[in-house]
Amino acid sequence: MRTPRRPDETGRRGVFVFGAACALVLISATVTGCKRDARSAGPSAIELRTADGWTLPALHWIGAQPRTCAALLHDRGGECGDWAWFAPRLAHAGYDSLALTLRGHAGATNRDGVEARPETMSPDEWGKLDRDLEAGLAYEARAGCEGAIVIAAGIAAEAAIRVAATGGKIAALVLISPLFAEDASDIEKLVADFNQVPILLLVGDQDSAAVDAAGLINKGAGGFRELHAYPSAAHGIDLLSESRSAQEQLFQWLETVAPAATGTV
Repeated sequence: MRTPRRPDETGRRGVFVFGAACALVLISATVTGCKRDARSAGPSAIELRTADGWTLPALHWIGAQPRTCAALLHDRGGECGDWAWFAPRLAHAGYDSLALTLRGHAGATNRDGVEARPETMSPDEWGKLDRDLEAGLAYEARAGCEGAIVIAAGIAAEAAIRVAATGGKIAALVLISPLFAEDASDIEKLVADFNQVPILLLVGDQDSAAVDAAGLINKGAGGFRELHAYPSAAHGIDLLSESRSAQEQLFQWLETVAPAATGTV
């Protein structure tokens, strides 16, 4: 997998306000059995450990019991705190929400305890983002979640597709401004081979790379899928944060394909 392409850097809501909360890891990823009302409680800062030795900061918002879980994946250059404005709304609607920082990003360290930056990540490491998602899904399963949805922005869409296509226990995918490596031939094959996972695609109509990738997925994937384009050049989490219509579409779609146990938006 080659280093992924990306649009020009844009501001990310929540990075400066919530970044410290995400980077400061307070407790390890153990299940406490705590049952809290997410409408009054903030997130827990945890650590996830991947099968190949990476330690990833994450934030966990407790939703309803029994829980339907949402794993939240940021785009290149982001971190788990990028979702801190949106995850409480998911939890309020009943979705147990876990936002994780991907390898090569703020506070994530490899098996030697070394941090890497996106610009220093090797193509091989970029190709292993699916292991980060697998660690998040395993944590959610241990926490008692009864079903997992994945909401992925930008480059993280590729990891979400790989996990869903190779037997990961994913109930639904929401891909916001998806981006792929320069050679996406294997992704085309993956989306053509699986049709059991519903897919929602959200893009800005002026984000050409994301429009192309979303079109490829929408054309190739079988099963239940929807593609929505909004009049915007915004990308990834920025698109979601600026478009009330995109937010409403996401929740309406989730209620159809993977409803939460309880809660209201």
